[in-house]
Amino acid sequence: MPRIPLPPPLRDGAFSTARATGLGLSPGRLRGRDLLAPHRGVRIPTALDASAEDRAAPLSSERRWFSHLSAARIWGCPLPPHVDLRAHLSAHRRAPRVAGVVGHKAPPHAAPVRRRGLPVSDPITTWLQLAVVLPFDELVACGDHLVHRPRYPNRADPRPYVDREALVAAAAEYRGRGAIMARAAAAAVRSHAASRPETLIRLLLERSGLPIPELNADVYDADGNWIAYCDLVFRDAKVAVEYDGDQHRTDRRQYERDRQRLDALADAGWNVIHVRADALFNHPASVVARVRRALEASRGQ
Repeated sequence: MPRIPLPPPLRDGAFSTARATGLGLSPGRLRGRDLLAPHRGVRIPTALDASAEDRAAPLSSERRWFSHLSAARIWGCPLPPHVDLRAHLSAHRRAPRVAGVVGHKAPPHAAPVRRRGLPVSDPITTWLQLAVVLPFDELVACGDHLVHRPRYPNRADPRPYVDREALVAAAAEYRGRGAIMARAAAAAVRSHAASRPETLIRLLLERSGLPIPELNADVYDADGNWIAYCDLVFRDAKVAVEYDGDQHRTDRRQYERDRQRLDALADAGWNVIHVRADALFNHPASVVARVRRALEASRGQ
């Protein structure tokens, strides 16, 4: 017998079995091979590439919302690759008990907001929750993301998600787990870092005693003409540090734009230090040494 097609409302994401039954699907149809059962009472088409949060979406509501690492992912925080990928849900009366989901009991004053159509912890609450699961630098990187003011704003996704001053104030008042880490990390958060690697490079250089760089700053030639903006800028030394992600290597148009930009910077007397992922994550001392040599060379000129 041909398989009964899913109704259009159920084809693009996870759905509850109660909703499917209400649309006329039988229990047998809900056991079809084209459906997965990520949680009890939930189904999702096998063809969809869905995150833990997508799969758990039918379990969420105004009384049971995404929090902790799930909320961080929904807010787009640049989490490190080794973090827990399970869905996290919070509720007031008691922690949700759902197989495959990490449940948390929320404080009485907690209330969700909406993001991507899902109920989720607000940005400040989410960031404070991360203070017990992320190391310092990664916590700062998530803070940088939440307070980031893009050079080219997207009206469909207004930024920043929270002001830096509000984040610092909330960390100062926070008395929960991870409070000491949160206060120290909040003080290190900056609003112009556009990516996790940029934040990690900045913290690495500052921790090594080097001067504090400008972030995503404009660079001009001697006549005041704009040349480019660079990830980290040591203006007095005319040294810039750029993180080279994969797009610089795999995107031909991006590569050509980068070459033109680098040529213009070199013509204006700037020394650009390129940092790749392997150096940043496996040989951080080499990154510090290269930048230090460039700064010292500029002083000797």
